[in-house]
Amino acid sequence: MNIVDIAVKRPVTIWMFTFAVVLFGMVSLSRLSINLLPELTYPTLTIRTDYDGAAPGEVEQLVSKPIEEAIGVVKGVRDVKSISKAGQSDVILQFEWGTEMDMASLDVREKLDVLRLPLDVTKPLLLRFNPNMDPIMRIGLGAKSPQTMAQERQQAQSENEQSTGNNTDTNQTVDLDVPIEFASLNIEGLKRLREFADEQLKRKLESVEGVASVKVGGGLEKEIQVLLDQQKASQLNISIDQVVNRLKEENVNAAGGRLQDGSQEYLVRTLNQFKSLEDMGNVFIATRNGKNIKLSDIAVVQDSYKERSAINRFNGLEGVEIAIYKEGDANTVEVAESIRKRLEKIQDDIPTQYQVQVVSDQSTFIASAIDEVKSAAI
Repeated sequence: MNIVDIAVKRPVTIWMFTFAVVLFGMVSLSRLSINLLPELTYPTLTIRTDYDGAAPGEVEQLVSKPIEEAIGVVKGVRDVKSISKAGQSDVILQFEWGTEMDMASLDVREKLDVLRLPLDVTKPLLLRFNPNMDPIMRIGLGAKSPQTMAQERQQAQSENEQSTGNNTDTNQTVDLDVPIEFASLNIEGLKRLREFADEQLKRKLESVEGVASVKVGGGLEKEIQVLLDQQKASQLNISIDQVVNRLKEENVNAAGGRLQDGSQEYLVRTLNQFKSLEDMGNVFIATRNGKNIKLSDIAVVQDSYKERSAINRFNGLEGVEIAIYKEGDANTVEVAESIRKRLEKIQDDIPTQYQVQVVSDQSTFIASAIDEVKSAAI
C-alpha cells in the first residue's frame, strides 16, 4: 500500500495524525523562548591587570608587553592589542571563529601562570564578552518638574470630579514610555534619590521572576567622611592609622557568647555601632597632657557622598539609572512584561515628586521582530 491508498482508505487515522502534529507544534511554539540574540560566544578574551600607582608608560613596559609576548603563541589567536592607562592594563585577544573558547581560556591561563610580573601587580583577570549579559531594560528615575506636577494635579482633580459625578472609582494609569520632563536636583536631592533607588526600587525589582540582578547607577551615594586636621593631629602626635584603628574598634556589633544561669541560657551581644555623627565625633582617640582627645577635636565628621566616576543624565538633567539583567534561560519578553507590571503595582509607593521612565527595553524590538515573522508566515 502506498501513502495515497492509506490516506483514502483510513481518513480518520490521517486526520488524527495531522491533528497530533498540529497540537504538538502549537505546544512547542508556546514553550519557545524569545530572545534578542541566539546563544553564542564571541571569540574574544580580555586580560585585565591592575597596577596601582603606575603611569601608562610603566604599565605598558612592565605589564602589557610581557603579557602580549607570553600569550601571542596561543593556538587560534588572530589579533592581539593592548590598552595601557594609569593603573590598569587591558590586553585584548581575538581568536578565529569556531575556536573552543573554554580550551583557549585554559591555554591563556597556563601562559599567565608562568609569567613573572612585578610583585605589586595584582593577578590578571580573564574577562569574556557575552552579548546576552547586557541589561534587558534600563529605567530612569528622576524628580518631576514643577510643570509636570501641576499637570498631574489638574488631571487628578478632573478625574476626581468625574468619578464623583458618576459615582465610580477610576484608577490612574501611568505610561512608563512617555518622556518625562525631569527637574534638576541639588546634592541632598541626588543623595535621597540614589538612596530611594537602592533601598526601595532595587529590592522590589530583584524579586521579579526571571531577574538575575539589578544595578543602580548615577545620583550620589551616601558616605560619612572624616576630614582630619593634619596640623592638629601632628601637634598632638596622633597618626592617621591610630584614628582609623580607633574607629574600627568602636564601630562594632560583636557576639559575646553564651551565659548560663541555672536552667536559663542567654546570648550576649555587644551593640556599639555608630548611630549618628555626634557618636563618631565623641570617640576617644588618645590622652595628651592629662586631657582626653576626641575625634571632633582633630577632625570634622560630615555626611557627604562618594566620589563618582560617571554621571547619568536624562534630557540633560541628572538622574538615577536602574539596569535590569535577566537570568540566562529566562524569556526576555516575559521578564520585561513582569517588570512593567511590578512598576505599575509600586506606583503608589513611589513619592509624588519622583517619576520612573523606561529608557530602553529589548523586548520592544524582539516583539516587533516576532510580529513581522508571524505576519510573513501568515
